[in-house]
Amino acid sequence: MGVHCKMLAVTACSGESERQAFLAAGVDVFIEKPLDPKHLVPILRELD
Repeated sequence: MGVHCKMLAVTACSGESERQAFLAAGVDVFIEKPLDPKHLVPILRELD
């Protein structure tokens, strides 16, 4: 219906092929674990 819901993937899979698969599936941002909260806040603000 013309609405794009932005998606953030947080995963332990850190290979380039996994990253490309997530992005090809429509994920907007791919973040690898372990997650640093200091880096998450700016990313969430960018997605808003």
